[in-house]
Amino acid sequence: MWVEETRRKVAVGIEPADRGQLTDGKVAIATLRLKLLNQASKS
Repeated sequence: MWVEETRRKVAVGIEPADRGQLTDGKVAIATLRLKLLNQASKS
């Protein structure tokens, strides 16, 4: 399913964010990750 594939891709981009190393693009990915996690928890 595309959702699972997207989550894996986002997780790779999130690793630096988890270490506190953000760039503008990574901030956007971090925001997307949070939205995906919130949607997943609601379903």
